[in-house]
Amino acid sequence: MFRGLRSFIFSFIFLFSGVPALAAPACHQLFAQMDEPSIETQQQVLEFVGSRLNEKKADHVIQKFTDVFEKSVLSDDNRVMSESQFYNLYTQLKVLAVEYGIRIESKLDTMGVFPEGLDLIKIAGFSEPTATNSEKNVGFARRHELAHLFHVIALRAIIAENAPEFSALSRRQLEEFVSAMESSRNYLEFEKIVTDISSVLHVLSPMKSGNERYGEKLRVLLQGLKPALLSGKVKFANGWGIIEIYAKFVSKAPLVLGKSFGELAVRLPFIYFATHILMDSSFREWVQNFLLL
Repeated sequence: MFRGLRSFIFSFIFLFSGVPALAAPACHQLFAQMDEPSIETQQQVLEFVGSRLNEKKADHVIQKFTDVFEKSVLSDDNRVMSESQFYNLYTQLKVLAVEYGIRIESKLDTMGVFPEGLDLIKIAGFSEPTATNSEKNVGFARRHELAHLFHVIALRAIIAENAPEFSALSRRQLEEFVSAMESSRNYLEFEKIVTDISSVLHVLSPMKSGNERYGEKLRVLLQGLKPALLSGKVKFANGWGIIEIYAKFVSKAPLVLGKSFGELAVRLPFIYFATHILMDSSFREWVQNFLLL
């Protein structure tokens, strides 16, 4: 989760900046701009960002972050991510963060991604592999947090690349914009897609834990950042976690099948439902069609 395994609630404040040139823009420069009195409400800020976003710049940033995974972990390597692969990806993300003036520092905590201030992200659980465990599989929780780190840095980088387009916005306005982007329902959308990328339920199926699927889902996450900025609303159509699918299914099925919630829960407990969703494509397709009724 964004705030680590100890807490489910977080608040993101982004800092973006810079003037695009051959080098990546630095975050702290963007906020040297003066307040623009004609842009006052949060809705006006959302509309301003959506209308001024340079989509080519956004695509360029998204491709850079996508390449980090694809060039480090072979797309046809369906093994589970190793400790060495995990750390290599993390190292390359740190390099990209430096390009955009974002600092990444370690935090004394169990595990998680903790954005602090305007240009600082603290992390826990991203340790360097040892000689004895470098080829061992990295756990699902760290793969989950790695996906969060990807979108945390990438979204900041997109805004930084668009510094000239957003120069009319003040630091306060951009802070409020990012707060809206990363809280409430938007937060849950990010959590859903990252849970879809890696969660405890994926240990039920080695194929679902593999690098190939991780890369496919990571692309969905990264490519979803641009429409989120354009609309001011984060939405991942296929980002439902299995728990949410199960909850919706068992709440709807009794109405259609004429059975009570209690009877259905006994006949189809969560662990069996999750196993079938992960392992049986025909069952998964049937559930998806059922939920559309």
